[in-house]
Amino acid sequence: MDVSATSAVETSGDPQKIVSDTKEPEVEECAICFDAITQLAKLPCSCKVAYCMMCWDQALAQSYNACWQSRCPTCRIPVRVDYDAETGCLVFSREVPRDEQADEEDAGLEGEPIRRNRMRRMMTSHSTALEDRRRISAQTRPAQLRLLREFGAANPLPQPEASIESGIQAPAMTFQAAAAIAACAAAVRPQCVCRSQLERVSGLERTKRLCQRHLPYPPDHPEFERILSSFMERPNESLPVQCDLCGESLAFGTPGIWTCERGNSTILHASAYDVCESCLVRYAYNVEPGASSVQTELSQQPSDDVLVVPL
Repeated sequence: MDVSATSAVETSGDPQKIVSDTKEPEVEECAICFDAITQLAKLPCSCKVAYCMMCWDQALAQSYNACWQSRCPTCRIPVRVDYDAETGCLVFSREVPRDEQADEEDAGLEGEPIRRNRMRRMMTSHSTALEDRRRISAQTRPAQLRLLREFGAANPLPQPEASIESGIQAPAMTFQAAAAIAACAAAVRPQCVCRSQLERVSGLERTKRLCQRHLPYPPDHPEFERILSSFMERPNESLPVQCDLCGESLAFGTPGIWTCERGNSTILHASAYDVCESCLVRYAYNVEPGASSVQTELSQQPSDDVLVVPL
């Protein structure tokens, strides 16, 4: 027996007690939530801080929404985010800091030229942020379509009773009927690509959430209620929200929008994630909306998700 591995023995008149001199390995704690880390985030920087994947993801999303760029919460270096469709995981890498580029551009300048440079950089940053969202959306789209197909297979549409009794194949179910059944299946919600769930909300509820995010008033404030009412007086006007699968704008009066319950708290969809009912039944149940024209290519820029308040 290896002497170094032998346990210490205590003798105090009582039967001998074996006391182990080996220490349990320390469990790493997340620097944000202080919980034991079950999934450690692989940082693209040289920081020695430990983050759980959930907190790291949320920190990048908060940074993106604050300055249009994902940054490490410790060293503040810019982080590029990609989605690996094979593993279903996020991949992080370093990006060139825009601050360094700004210092080089502003060297030797003062006054109005510097202000013009700052305005140009702000517009470029906004455009780059939209491109980042569009790239991540394109990377995640195949995975989201697969999840919807799996949802449809697990929750099949019922056959009309007449076709079951007669043994004759019934005509394809109408788009409206399929949408209604999808609405009834809201208790068994589809999964979002971020591994949370899509919940069905009305255009009114989606508008409320937008107002809560952008307005400086609490929901019970009279001005909040006035602004919300002014939006709902125009139910056919478009929300600053698009379906992340087809790119079509959604109206304030839309009866059903499938939105991720995590909202904008993940860098996978830092401005929320929405699926229109047309796309849900198309990809989950292979039912086409018919005359309704739905764009299937990602040819549009993602929505800014900016609420324009009526005066």
